[in-house]
Amino acid sequence: MAGRALEAALSHFDATVDFDRQAFSSTSILVGMDEVGRGPLAGPLVAVCLVLSSPPPLLPFLRDSKKLSPAERESLVPRIKAVASHVGFGIVEAEEFGGETNLHHLTFLAMSRALESAELPKSCSLLVDGKFPLPSWSGPQRAVIKGDDTSLRIAAASILAKVYRDALMTEACRTYPQYGFSRNVGYGTEEHRRAILDHGPCPLHRRNFIRTLVSNQGKL
Repeated sequence: MAGRALEAALSHFDATVDFDRQAFSSTSILVGMDEVGRGPLAGPLVAVCLVLSSPPPLLPFLRDSKKLSPAERESLVPRIKAVASHVGFGIVEAEEFGGETNLHHLTFLAMSRALESAELPKSCSLLVDGKFPLPSWSGPQRAVIKGDDTSLRIAAASILAKVYRDALMTEACRTYPQYGFSRNVGYGTEEHRRAILDHGPCPLHRRNFIRTLVSNQGKL
């Protein structure tokens, strides 16, 4: 069983490496980009971009962060950071939600902030998870649907983003234990929704996301 799992993991790893290699015709440095936290009722939206060493390091169990357990994700973080020459984190705080900028463009904002913080070398090409390219990026880029399970670099970025955001929400649970942030990391579970109605929102709640919940509280 273990042998078959490793074989499958290595096959998937090879496929993600091949995808990255074939993504651009040039030999420019590849940057992987992903985000986490578009849908929660509370907490930040976090984007991460990174550059991995070349040739790509052997990370056979690296894949979409949602398909890994918390322990598996956390074990990958130091291995990814050890082979990443550049890493950038971009955060859009909960208080930035609900203004004139919609969720789609807040995602772009988090990604742009990640790129600014990464201090990337020149001649980079961007692989970004999702349907849409990043408007602020002037270099070559490619939007990749389900990129976190297709591209090695996007998968690595997804792991760092997920673990970083989960840690922030676990820490926030110490200040606001009534919402169960260490369990739901801000997502709208039944427990979390009930806690908002019982205790009201805290500063980490996205006011525009919970407005409908509060107005429809009788439907819970």
